Amino acid sequence: MMAAIARGQATPLVVASLAGIVRQIGFLSVPWCLQRAVDDGLVAADTAALTWWAVAVLAACVVQFLGMCCWDWFANLADARAGIVLRADLVDQVVEGVGEGRGTVGAGDLILRVGRDVDLLRVWVHGLPTWSVVLTTVVVLVPGMLSLSPLLFAVAAATVPCLVVVGVIYPRRYESASAALAEAHGARADHVDHIIGSAVTSRGIGGGPVLVSRHHASSAGLTITSVRTTDLLARWQAWGVGVPTIAVAVGLLVGVTAVIDGSLTVGGLVAFSTWMATIGIAVEVALMRVVQTLEARVAADRLSAVLGPDLGTRGPEEVDAEPVAPIHQVEVIAADTPHAVVLAARVGELVVVTGPTGSGKSSLLRSVAGGDGVQAVRFDGLPVHHLSRRALARRVVMVPQRPLVLEASVRENLSLGSDVPDSLLLAALADVDLAGELDLDDQLEGGAGSLSGGQVQRLALARAYVCDPAVLLLDDVTSAVDETTERHVVEGLRRRMGHRVVVVVSHRRAVIEAADRVVTMGSAR
Repeated sequence: MMAAIARGQATPLVVASLAGIVRQIGFLSVPWCLQRAVDDGLVAADTAALTWWAVAVLAACVVQFLGMCCWDWFANLADARAGIVLRADLVDQVVEGVGEGRGTVGAGDLILRVGRDVDLLRVWVHGLPTWSVVLTTVVVLVPGMLSLSPLLFAVAAATVPCLVVVGVIYPRRYESASAALAEAHGARADHVDHIIGSAVTSRGIGGGPVLVSRHHASSAGLTITSVRTTDLLARWQAWGVGVPTIAVAVGLLVGVTAVIDGSLTVGGLVAFSTWMATIGIAVEVALMRVVQTLEARVAADRLSAVLGPDLGTRGPEEVDAEPVAPIHQVEVIAADTPHAVVLAARVGELVVVTGPTGSGKSSLLRSVAGGDGVQAVRFDGLPVHHLSRRALARRVVMVPQRPLVLEASVRENLSLGSDVPDSLLLAALADVDLAGELDLDDQLEGGAGSLSGGQVQRLALARAYVCDPAVLLLDDVTSAVDETTERHVVEGLRRRMGHRVVVVVSHRRAVIEAADRVVTMGSAR
């Protein structure tokens, strides 16, 4: 997944890498210019030479500045685009209920993956051009150090095996610790989500202390894991930075001795000390990038569990490029009887699926939404498999009984980061009878816990309207509202269904009476 994400941002990453090389060449040429300025200008008391090399230093600084600007611009562009693609895939595959691993991921941990894990991958993408800078440092400094003094080069080279030892011992230990930390964050987030979502019901039965004690236990585990991971990282970075620092001190001692006996110029000592500091910076940055790579690998594994390994790999131009083609008819065929149509729904009609608990109503909707149920599904006579999973997600939206609500504004919950006019958002709220209850700028600080059950259901239905899918699947989305509100919601649904296929699972009388056709499932299994 990580390699595919990088390939998706190949152009800005390549430009950023080339700009980074230019910047580093300018940066590393400054000590060499200073060496010549000291030796040919100051020591030789040659004003013309000193002026010439001062101009050279200024030119190198300008090259460094321009390279840095270009490097940073395109690195930012690559990481921003990668974040857009990842979050777009999360919206397509998870928020709309089609994600493969969704059933095993708690809402709290899911929100953590949308935020923390995506950001870790963005940071990793941003840092990829740095490796070209580190490689340029090695290519330039090896001959540069050798030209000064073989003994000084030996001092610098002696740091390499020490750093290799550090690089072998710590990365695997840190990767394991980082994975444990991510799981601890997810477990604590799930407990917080559970406490918020169960605040009212648990209070009535005395379950609050149990939930709080579980949260305290998960918080304590998170604290211990965080301390262990931080301690490991601190020791890793201390060794990684400390070894080059010691080498600088030893090199200066050797260099001063060489200047005294005449085998090294004063300018050479200035260049050596500056380059050795650069080596320390390069090692520190390389260690930081290794840490970010390990964290990104853990994040990618967690996102793959929800999204699948092929997601998050598009270019930014592909995110919204594919139009949502209309679907005129949906058929569900029984697996054991290939010619028996369990469900047939056409554009413009309201099909209600009803039946006793356990009869497979929700499973039927999930088959249409994901195409991976026990029944075969056909869209306009073609098997569902003729659509890619991403294309299916863009055409089919399922609103589950327990929809996801983000800790964000109502506007953000409806638009999910897309640029949607407020007029469309307000119209969607009006069609679910929420226009007088919620404002677009209202902040849902507790997510679903800040709304009633009926408001959560209607907010999710309004979000589905904003997505404007070809097929709309509703799983008992009026079960928590009163009859008057339900009647308004059904009227709004009627206004919205002219160009789409709509299937509703419900046992409510108002919904069934409004149906064009009713499909009754068999007895509970």
